[in-house]
Amino acid sequence: MSDFINDDIIDFDNDASASSFGWNFQANAGIFLFLHYIREAENFKIESKLQDIEITLKNKNKILAQAKSSQDPSTDKGKKTKFKDALISIAKSSKKEPQAHFIYISNESDTFASGDKAFDNRIRSYNECLQSIKKEIDETIDATIKSLSAKIENSDKSSNDKKTKKLTEIKRLIENLNKDNLYISCITQFWGEEENRYDSIKEKINDFLLNVLNYDSITVKKISNRLFEHWSFKCEFNSTQKDESKEMSKESFLWPISVFLLNDIHRDITDCLSFICDSSLTEEVDAIFEDNKMLYHERFEFSNKILQDYYDFKRTLTLGTKEPEKEFIKKNWENYVAEFNQENFGTEKLEYITKSFIYRILMNSKNLQNICSQVGINR
Repeated sequence: MSDFINDDIIDFDNDASASSFGWNFQANAGIFLFLHYIREAENFKIESKLQDIEITLKNKNKILAQAKSSQDPSTDKGKKTKFKDALISIAKSSKKEPQAHFIYISNESDTFASGDKAFDNRIRSYNECLQSIKKEIDETIDATIKSLSAKIENSDKSSNDKKTKKLTEIKRLIENLNKDNLYISCITQFWGEEENRYDSIKEKINDFLLNVLNYDSITVKKISNRLFEHWSFKCEFNSTQKDESKEMSKESFLWPISVFLLNDIHRDITDCLSFICDSSLTEEVDAIFEDNKMLYHERFEFSNKILQDYYDFKRTLTLGTKEPEKEFIKKNWENYVAEFNQENFGTEKLEYITKSFIYRILMNSKNLQNICSQVGINR
């Protein structure tokens, strides 16, 4: 068990090395788990100091997950060894976060012979498991403790033996691990070429859009693939950089949904411009809106500021004012132009982009309200 002699057993720095496949699984497992806990969650990290995946809940309790994977689960002879290694990592985390819920998540359905796919694409607690599965988990925990005891027995007994102290400490933590807080999950079919390994993740996204945000199947079909690609890109990271991690709040994770829903909304604000717009500029602006990096400008914080300013502005209008959104844009657009200055647009393009983004955000208020209300975001 490679973690037994980890120099950081007591320092709790979970900086593990892994193949690109393993890092890819870890990132997608983060998406899977965050969506599962989205209503109670506040933010999440991938490759944190505590665990592979760390989710902080609104009550400040934590979900800490250890992710293990195999490129070919059918030939992997070390499934139990991976679970033992995960137990050690979980035990290390339990010293700092004893009340956390700990999840072992893998892509191997048969980690436990008696499991019969019990954990496939779901998260089950130890207490929920059938007795045969509990017995197998208990036996694995006992075997891990015995292995540690043997290593302690065979190590140098001098009082300055750092290795012995570490082994003794990790053994104590495993012995005291609260199994009430232990959970197990498996993301199935996560193997093979990249275009084939994400079905379970995509199904989780579709389920979230359908059953949490309550979008119809046509809407889900329009945005789910783009959303998956965006989240995958945001959660992937360079495993060669030792101290890198990915952290996202619930707001920053979810706001692209509202943006992708805007694709079918007509965005004609040429009557709001201070100049006559030619077709070439319109085409340039349309191309800019297709660039994923521009999603940044429609994040929750910026959108909420514009919407709040707009609600205040509407109170000053006379009853029956036509197209209040465009009236707001004409009178207030310069308040937000600094948001786009960093893009080095020319004067006319900057005005067009700024006003277009404001209009999109105003048209998107219902989408934002729905997302916030369904997942518990306070605006």
